[in-house]
Amino acid sequence: MVVKIKDDGRKNMWIFLKPLSWDLWLTTGVAFICTGLVVWVLEHRINNEFGGSARQQVGTAFWFSFSTLVFAHREKIISNLSRVVLIIWIFVVLILTQSYTASLASMLTVQRLQPTVVDVNELKKNGDFVGYETGSFVKDLLVKQLDLDESKLKNYGTAEEFDEALSKGSQNGGVGAIFGTQHCVELFLAKYCNKYMTAGPTYKTDGLGFAFPQGSPLVAYISRAILSVTENKLKMDALEQKYFSQLKPCQIGSERTTISSDSLGLYSFGGLFIITAVASVCSLIIYFTEFLQSPWNAAHTVHDSSVWSRISELVKYLMANLLHKVS
Repeated sequence: MVVKIKDDGRKNMWIFLKPLSWDLWLTTGVAFICTGLVVWVLEHRINNEFGGSARQQVGTAFWFSFSTLVFAHREKIISNLSRVVLIIWIFVVLILTQSYTASLASMLTVQRLQPTVVDVNELKKNGDFVGYETGSFVKDLLVKQLDLDESKLKNYGTAEEFDEALSKGSQNGGVGAIFGTQHCVELFLAKYCNKYMTAGPTYKTDGLGFAFPQGSPLVAYISRAILSVTENKLKMDALEQKYFSQLKPCQIGSERTTISSDSLGLYSFGGLFIITAVASVCSLIIYFTEFLQSPWNAAHTVHDSSVWSRISELVKYLMANLLHKVS
C-alpha cells in the first residue's frame, strides 16, 4: 500500500514543547518550585540574601530555583544542607537540559516521514477510494482478501495518473491509497519518493509467472534465459542501475524515518526526581530537628522543654516573623 506523506512536523511553531511529554513538563515545573522553597527554608534565617520583605523572599526563592536552569544563580549558599540539595538538583537539571537539547536537535534535523493512512482498516473507516493498476490481479485481492468495496476502487494505467490521484486525495476525486505489486511500487517510489511512502503490511499472493502450452519447447529456453540473467551479477547490476538507480537516495532517506513519537516521558527520569525529593525531605528533617534542639527560644521566657512546647513556640515565631515582614 502506497500513501501520501504527512507534512513535516518541523514546520510546527510549537515544536520546542514536543521533546518532553506533558507530565514531564509538569513534574519539572513542580520540582523547580519545591526546590526553591526548600532552599529558602534552609537559608532565610542565616542568609541575608534570602531575607527582605515577604514579596522579596518569594521572588528570591523562585528566581534562585529557575536560574539553576541556565546555571545563572548568584546568591551565596551558606547552609551545608542547602549545598547538598543544590548539588543533586543541578545534576538533575543538567541531565534534563542535555536530554531536551538532544531530542529537540534530532526533531529539527532528522526528517520524519509519517503516512497519512496507516492500514486498510483506516481506509475502510474513512470511506476512502483506493487505486490499482489497470488489468492487474490486485483488484481481486482488494475485493476478496481485503474485503474492500468494489465501488471504492479506481484503476489507473500510468505512474503519472497514480501521482495525480494520490495528490488530489480521496475527498477531491482522487484516492487515499494505491495498491500494487512490489516491483511496480518500487518503480513508482523511485520517481516520487519525496511525496509518497509504503504503509501497512505486505500481502502475499501467488506471484507472477510465464504460461506455455503443454509440451512447448520454449519452456527450457525461457528457463535457461531467466537463470542466465538472475545468476549473472553483472547483468543484474545493469538492470538495477537502469530501472532502480533513482531508488537508492530514497532508501537512504527512509533509513532515518520514524513513525512513533520521540517525546521523553516522566518514567525515564523518575529515578532522578525521586533522588532529589528524598534529598530535600531529608534536609528539611535534619534542619527542623536541629532547629527544635537549638537555643533559639532562649530569648523567650519559656521554660517548658517539651517537644510540643518547642513546636508551638516555633509556629508562633514563624507567624510573628511573617507578620513583621508583611507590615
